[in-house]
Amino acid sequence: GDKMNGGGAEAIEDSPESRERWKALGMALQNRYQSSAEAFVAFGGRAGYVLKSLDIHKALRDLAAKARSARPAVVIDVHGLMSDIESRYDGGMTFTQFVEKVAWHQQDEPSASGERSGLSTL
Repeated sequence: GDKMNGGGAEAIEDSPESRERWKALGMALQNRYQSSAEAFVAFGGRAGYVLKSLDIHKALRDLAAKARSARPAVVIDVHGLMSDIESRYDGGMTFTQFVEKVAWHQQDEPSASGERSGLSTL
């Protein structure tokens, strides 16, 4: 696809592809877990700790396999998500970052994604 240059990690974070990846992940998580906290813990996180990249990677691979066989099937872009995490978060994610990225409970509000970045998706 088209790669936008400039802006470093911010540009990577806000690419439409990146947003789609995280949206798909969020939907898969919400199908499986009751709450964002439960998902965070399932990924290997604990309150007050940073969720390590290694743990995220393992959990994503596991989730991707399950999501593929789910109905409707959800495709989790493990490689893409990991490169997002590695370029933007230094070795891991806090609970707040995790919840923010998977946009928990905001799936059906298109306005939510454009709000913080100030970008219109139209």
